[in-house]
Amino acid sequence: MNRLYIPELLAPAGSLDKLYSAFTYGADAVYIGGPQFGLRHRAGNFTLEDIAIGCSFAHSRQKKVYVVMNIFPWNDDFNGLDEYLRHLCEVGADAVIVSDPVLQRKAHEVGLVTHISTQASCVNSAEAQFWGARGASRIVPGRELSIEAAAELATRSGVEIEMFVHGSLCMSFSGKCLISNFTTGRDANRGGCVQSCRWGYQVVQRDGSLSESLCHPLNSLDLMGLRLLPMFCKAGIHSLKIEGRMKSNLYLAAVISSYRQALDALACGAPVAWEKLEKRIAMVSNRGFTQGSLVAPAARESVALERSGYHVAVEYIGDIVSVHDGRGLLVVRKSARSQHCLSALLPDGTVFPVGILTTLDGEPVDHASPGSGVVVSGMSQPHVVVYREL
Repeated sequence: MNRLYIPELLAPAGSLDKLYSAFTYGADAVYIGGPQFGLRHRAGNFTLEDIAIGCSFAHSRQKKVYVVMNIFPWNDDFNGLDEYLRHLCEVGADAVIVSDPVLQRKAHEVGLVTHISTQASCVNSAEAQFWGARGASRIVPGRELSIEAAAELATRSGVEIEMFVHGSLCMSFSGKCLISNFTTGRDANRGGCVQSCRWGYQVVQRDGSLSESLCHPLNSLDLMGLRLLPMFCKAGIHSLKIEGRMKSNLYLAAVISSYRQALDALACGAPVAWEKLEKRIAMVSNRGFTQGSLVAPAARESVALERSGYHVAVEYIGDIVSVHDGRGLLVVRKSARSQHCLSALLPDGTVFPVGILTTLDGEPVDHASPGSGVVVSGMSQPHVVVYREL
């Protein structure tokens, strides 16, 4: 009996602490942004030193780090490129994710593995073969493609395929959007997107009057492909990518642990607790969910026309950053009080009730302010998130 192919689980990491969380909760690899050449200027991008630390941490655990360089560069953007690529080689970055053919060529020439970003809009086998012939080892096809269509690219080109499986969806063609340019003067294709697609707009009626309420015609629901994991596995998709370098550690913990548990169950032929995992995912901020174009082209049902906000069932309190003799140091992100019912989400999906918060000296803490550190008893590992239900 042939074993089911289990894809790599690839998670976002906007900072070192998010990288630690991603690996703690089951990611096989992370993608990060450095100080240059990425499309997320507002994300907590890594310094050169952070990249080295992150790669060392990952490799000590047999994990991988991919560095995003998916900008569409103008002439001035090439300044410092060669030095940056050499640094990534030196610290052992496992791949760079690029959109531009010149960046891909330069990265390949210095010995870096190259992955082609979804921003490159690869949606046909000929283009996949084009990139493969130039040394690219993996392609992230346009999100317009279905699982079946993406698998065909792999079959015809021999190049690995990575697909988005969860997270925010962009309404433009593979991320090529100019709305931010016109509404705020910030270039979305050079790292300045302000997500104008999430804004509410008034509609001009045929008689020239304005609609009484705002509508959100470009506001897509979030992608969730959890129930489609068997299809991804059978199609031989090499890597499943979670979106969200700007999302919280709680988002990472809930989403990554859920996909990890589902993939592990599929790997050993065990039943998957789909509803339980979906409930865990839905507790963190989301816009509602759609399968996007993973099976059939996205349609009207994929747009949240009437609203733009998030559904939130829990509040992220902070992270256990270190553990000693069962006492975990909780770095507080949001205010917490003694009467709050706090919980820690463990990597196996178990919810651990957090008891009394204390100081390092063991004194009870009635109120923990953001930025403070308090002690939680009964913890066995670091990089675990703490939250409370709303």
